[in-house]
Amino acid sequence: MAVRRLLGYVPQQLSADASLAGRESVALLARVFDVPRRQSAERVG
Repeated sequence: MAVRRLLGYVPQQLSADASLAGRESVALLARVFDVPRRQSAERVG
């Protein structure tokens, strides 16, 4: 888990919802992994 947080690893096949775009999936996972809101927009970008 720590490595995933450091790398920002998001596997495509494990998307929470197949209808989400890549950016939307990353934003959702940022919320799931408690990325602070101030950082999430920058990190998602």
